[in-house]
Amino acid sequence: MADVNSDSDPRLAATLQRLRIVVAALLLGAVSFAAVAVFLVQSQTRPTSPEPARALMAALAALAVGATVAYRLVRRGLLGQLRARGGTGGSQIEELLEPFATLILVGAALTEGWCLFALVIYLVTGLPVALVAAAVGVFILALFFPGRRRFQAFREAAGGLEIR
Repeated sequence: MADVNSDSDPRLAATLQRLRIVVAALLLGAVSFAAVAVFLVQSQTRPTSPEPARALMAALAALAVGATVAYRLVRRGLLGQLRARGGTGGSQIEELLEPFATLILVGAALTEGWCLFALVIYLVTGLPVALVAAAVGVFILALFFPGRRRFQAFREAAGGLEIR
């Protein structure tokens, strides 16, 4: 079995590098938007409108839960397909890289979606709890940052397919 922690497979290294760039861009976008939102809310001379806060926060909760469920369903589906194939046909590293990349991108994008929505809620209402929700979203988004250990865990979850 090839050592996933080594730099011996250029396909894995290239895929991880591309995914790191995308996830870092999503993180930077969310953090930049948060900085702008905080600046705008703090510099407003008129008070923000807290009236729609309850409905917006309920929508945020529903969106975050829905994103989590969608991610889990995508993950289960991808891993189920890999287990069903049992690693047959083609190079196994190639069989794992595409579903791994898909899972990282889907999870990061779904998380970024509700994170940005939380920031919009903060802009509209000025509620600090919306800013806290966005910070949680940024933290979760950072957890999608790909690495060799994460790929190894994905490989093991896929049934311990051997990397050739």
